[in-house]
Amino acid sequence: MIDALQVRAMQPADWPQASAIYAAGIAEGDATFEREVPAREAFFAKTALRLVAARGETLLGFCVTTPVSTRPVYRGVAEVSLYVAPSARGEGVGTRLLDALREAAAGARVWTLQAGIFPENGASIRLFSRAGFRLVGRRERLGAQRSESGELRWRDVLLYERREAEPAGEAAPPLSAAAAPHIRAALTGDDDGMWRIFSAVVAGGDTYPYPPDTDRAAGLAAWRGKAPAEREVFVAERDGEIVGTYTMAPNQLGLGDHVAHCGYMVAPSARGGGIGRALCEHSLAHARARGFRAMQFNLVVASNEGAVRLWQRLGFEIVGTLPGAFRHAELGFVDAYVMFRSLL
Repeated sequence: MIDALQVRAMQPADWPQASAIYAAGIAEGDATFEREVPAREAFFAKTALRLVAARGETLLGFCVTTPVSTRPVYRGVAEVSLYVAPSARGEGVGTRLLDALREAAAGARVWTLQAGIFPENGASIRLFSRAGFRLVGRRERLGAQRSESGELRWRDVLLYERREAEPAGEAAPPLSAAAAPHIRAALTGDDDGMWRIFSAVVAGGDTYPYPPDTDRAAGLAAWRGKAPAEREVFVAERDGEIVGTYTMAPNQLGLGDHVAHCGYMVAPSARGGGIGRALCEHSLAHARARGFRAMQFNLVVASNEGAVRLWQRLGFEIVGTLPGAFRHAELGFVDAYVMFRSLL
């Protein structure tokens, strides 16, 4: 019975059910070295792609990726963790999650997925093998677990890996003398960092229609949106500093909600370092994972030539021109573009 199953991006509101599934996996003893479920904020900060399988309001499982390293050369390599609720096992939930994760990873230009599996976890070995992962090594006595009786048990870990024959597209260019950013869901504590970026971007009056003198409360409200369940906000971190942010929401209500809309901002100090590209690539993968069929930008200022070129390199096309639609702080009335790309 898998017909009603939906795979979508994990939302903060999913955490109570997801953490219960995680706790069940920990308790069984053959899924992970972890001893306890982390706090939601720590989990979201550590992980990258996050998908859940749900039937109605009930979560049946989830899978996430974790970057294996902050070094730029490894930006296309991620570790997979997958958990299925005990009551939903044998229904194909894990297979659906891995299928969706591979698609999302390809959109995020992740060319190698790896998973560490205990040799005793036969169900996971069979699941990952069916999904095209192959055994590439065995790490002997990698870690120890202590049983409820206090006995220490050293565990081997099998390393399974799935790689594309060639990396999907050309590998992303190195970021300027810095590690690739870590992109994650925004938390309440990120407001200061996001406001610094927002205020600097809108002050120029050359890319966004927000008034240059927008105050903090109004700016954060505009960026986060009035309906958090509909609009998602992400941040890009580098060396512990927020250097970029983006928002995602349906472009229209009702019969138009299958098309995503995003807005991106990069800290002035981080421009030219590949942050904008990384944000957009992350958003494309996330939009696919959420089930959006396309993405549309409604007001790309024509004089913002760097952004126009970047969006075109990432597959967007100019599908319309709005004459004089933007009142530029220095250039006066300039055209704006509507840009669109399919996610199918």
